[in-house]
Amino acid sequence: MVTEVCDKITICIEQLIKYGYLNKNKSLREIYNEVLNPENIDLNEEKIWNKIADGSIMDLFQFSTDVGLSAAKVIKPKSPNELVSANALMRLAGEKGKERPLDRYCRLKNDMNQWYNELKEWNLTDEEIKIIEPYYLPNYGVPALQEDLMEVCMDKNISHFTLTEGNMARKVVAKKIIKKVPKLKEKFVSQCPNRNFGEYIWETVMLPQMSYSFSRPHSLAYSFIAIQTVLLATHFPEVFWNCACLIVNAGGAELLNVSDEESEDKKNKTVNYGKISTAIANCKQHNIIVKPPNINTSELIFSPSAETNSIFYGIKGLNRIGDQLIYEIIKNRPYTSIDDFLSKVKVNVVQMISLIKSGAFDCICDNNREKAMDDYINSICGKKSVINLRNMNMLIEMNLIPKEYDFYRKLFNYNNYLKTLSKGNNFILNKRAIDFYLANFDEEFLVDLVLSGENSSAALDKKTWKKIYDKKMLAFKNYLKENQDEILAAVNTKLYNSYHDKYAKGNISKWEMDSVGFYFHPHELQNLQNDRYNVSNFFNLPEQPEVDFKWTTKNGKEITTYKLRRIAGTIIDKNKDKSTITVLTVDGVVKVKIWKNQFPIWDRRIISIDQKGNKHVLEESWFTRGNKIIITGIRREDVFVPKVYKKTLYPLFQRIDKLSDDGEILESAVERIESEI
Repeated sequence: MVTEVCDKITICIEQLIKYGYLNKNKSLREIYNEVLNPENIDLNEEKIWNKIADGSIMDLFQFSTDVGLSAAKVIKPKSPNELVSANALMRLAGEKGKERPLDRYCRLKNDMNQWYNELKEWNLTDEEIKIIEPYYLPNYGVPALQEDLMEVCMDKNISHFTLTEGNMARKVVAKKIIKKVPKLKEKFVSQCPNRNFGEYIWETVMLPQMSYSFSRPHSLAYSFIAIQTVLLATHFPEVFWNCACLIVNAGGAELLNVSDEESEDKKNKTVNYGKISTAIANCKQHNIIVKPPNINTSELIFSPSAETNSIFYGIKGLNRIGDQLIYEIIKNRPYTSIDDFLSKVKVNVVQMISLIKSGAFDCICDNNREKAMDDYINSICGKKSVINLRNMNMLIEMNLIPKEYDFYRKLFNYNNYLKTLSKGNNFILNKRAIDFYLANFDEEFLVDLVLSGENSSAALDKKTWKKIYDKKMLAFKNYLKENQDEILAAVNTKLYNSYHDKYAKGNISKWEMDSVGFYFHPHELQNLQNDRYNVSNFFNLPEQPEVDFKWTTKNGKEITTYKLRRIAGTIIDKNKDKSTITVLTVDGVVKVKIWKNQFPIWDRRIISIDQKGNKHVLEESWFTRGNKIIITGIRREDVFVPKVYKKTLYPLFQRIDKLSDDGEILESAVERIESEI
């Protein structure tokens, strides 16, 4: 975690230098000393403490979790010492059923008279109160640091431990060495002036720290790192800090300084779409705008835009776009149109489709991505300007031969078949060829005709046949001329549709999932009828599964069943080793942990093998990126676990194949298909 925040700080400073907010002629060390050195920070700056208290800074070091945010908001620190306390207190869980140390701190901070009333209830004397005031008052009744514990133990007026004994006590408490706790307690309490006095201190100092306590240097260092992150986010456009966090969270830090000379392994590092999507989703929760890649401004990874207060997606994250192409794109900027781009950069169809799908050309195509895709497909689909007999094969494949002209389809195919019977200047006809010929043409042109069933044969002069064929096809040739516009339109529509179906099926949201593994437009399941399909928001579910009912078997074994829930989303990543998939729901990214014996059942590609030994894919893995799925199961903390019982009405997985605009599932699957191998 410390390494990550150091990466974020370093990247943020480098970006600020790059965009002219910091002096590029100074070293990182010089800039650090000038901007972030604790000795040079104005700790009285109100904005620092307000930002920490309101929890609006992304990835505020140690205070970005729910617990950390809660601690900052409740304590509202106004000094490094109070921030040190917040850092320490949020880690103390307290005993079950008792007040949390954090809540106690806030309560007493608002009214220390409550602490004095508590001391009276414990029957502490005025002398005893004066002894502990130096430890309790600065910490609002909750000495939360390891040093506090040691100092209390070593106080000559309390239990007068030696330094060695105090350090031993610290270790036992900090590491929660259960077997040594009773002995430590007895030693501590017995060496206090009286047991009641010792019991109070044990209850309010020692026990709370047994969950997980910090030392003062540790907490102080963490606190100043938090202050540094606030400074970067407030003294400069906040988008630079946000972008640095996104880069690190998405796994892009190591790609920043990769040169052409470095190894291919580093340059072509696999993009982790699960990490990227999770990081972007986190940005969205902080109302940070992340935009699709921009062909004229996007860099290798995420880049900040102070003008628009947004972050642009990096080209490295695009599917099928390699590093060499990225460097070429950046080198030949700017681009004014797609034609201008294609004249400067060598790119194949799949790469170009990925760029368009991602929105990279929106900036030079009037933000009309559908038109940009249409124009590009029109330019590559091989549209025809004229249709003649040379296009006969294509007309047949497109099923564009009218029924009344079907004979000419057969004749064209017959002519192609004859070419397989070529021998010298003749075609040597077999029974099949003779039957068609005699049914449609005069016998006089056949030489050495022998009709003897399957052994029938005849010879047909090639030149003679060409004259017959050309004459017969003349009627169809005239048909093509007379209906040229209509046929041409039908052919070109078919050509366009075949390319569109192959490369650009679906809406813009699907295009974004195909190309960048995330939705900048609404989620494909945004309109899913959740109530109808009993789909829940994962983040609103209890962190532990709810018990449905319990019963005891004949053998005395207690069985518990849980209330099952369903979540829906798009698969963005999978990890075979850990048997997990990452699912992007409408509400955020969810990690799904699948039983190891179940994972391969749904992940394997199903194939069939024909009689010739050729393999045919019948069904891809259900965990393929981009698949939309509903999962039945339970939430356990931050993970969803697929689970069904015998009487569960819903399937374990339901793959959504087609969805109506109003969110009705039109086509889906709940079982793997069977293959006969």
